[in-house]
Amino acid sequence: EVLSIVGENLKEMMIYNETSPGTLSEKVGIDPSQIRRYLRGESLPALKNAIKIADALRCPLDYLFGLSADFTEKEYPPAPPFSEHFPAFLKKCGYSRYKLARELKGLTQSRLSAWVNEKSEPTVENLLKIAAHLSCSLDELVGRER
Repeated sequence: EVLSIVGENLKEMMIYNETSPGTLSEKVGIDPSQIRRYLRGESLPALKNAIKIADALRCPLDYLFGLSADFTEKEYPPAPPFSEHFPAFLKKCGYSRYKLARELKGLTQSRLSAWVNEKSEPTVENLLKIAAHLSCSLDELVGRER
């Protein structure tokens, strides 16, 4: 379901911004064929690509991923590296990596550590789970909104 929501919301934002897949591709440095796959609901953007797209379209990640029907166009500050922001954000929420891994099935402490140590990046699916669990927006979770 998230795939089709992202595709529909991306189409809507591109129409609103009068942007074609080719123009968006040039702005964000993502292959146009990949943009078309997002539009058709065939794949989800990786975190870095999702942030690039949301920045270019001046929209919240929550809107792009269907967590909010509310859209207010605005300029977002550059997202800090996830590996730096995530531990501080968890601490602000009263969580440790251990506590989060214990409470969220499917997320291990080693996976969370890999994100913090820049060994891998979280998938959008994992970010959606974490945001729901912590009752925060995706933009807060990745540091676009402070």
